[in-house]
Amino acid sequence: METVSPTLHSAAAVTDHSLSAAFSEPMLAPGSTTPGSYAVSGMGTGSLLPSPTGVSGGPAVFTLDWASCEMRNGVSLTLTASGMQDALGNPINPATNNVSLTGKGTAPVFSDLTVMPPEAVV
Repeated sequence: METVSPTLHSAAAVTDHSLSAAFSEPMLAPGSTTPGSYAVSGMGTGSLLPSPTGVSGGPAVFTLDWASCEMRNGVSLTLTASGMQDALGNPINPATNNVSLTGKGTAPVFSDLTVMPPEAVV
């Protein structure tokens, strides 16, 4: 019987409010699809809540989504996965359950600017 614990292999920012998380092997639901099994920390989290509002995908790659918030562009954050098991029931190893990644934010855009008064007074 295989007894090797799974690891959180990598993570990447997909949009300003979603991440992709890849594990070393297929993971067992419902732990891997439970938002509370994931946590983000660090300066790059921006306005993200500590845990995502939704998780989709699987069995080894998942998309984590947050509603109405965003990361800080180019700033490091850490994703931690806990309380989950691989498809054979081996628990994730706490020594290999987190990865660092760079946040992806959306720069503000200025549009429809108006100058008042329309002519400068000299």
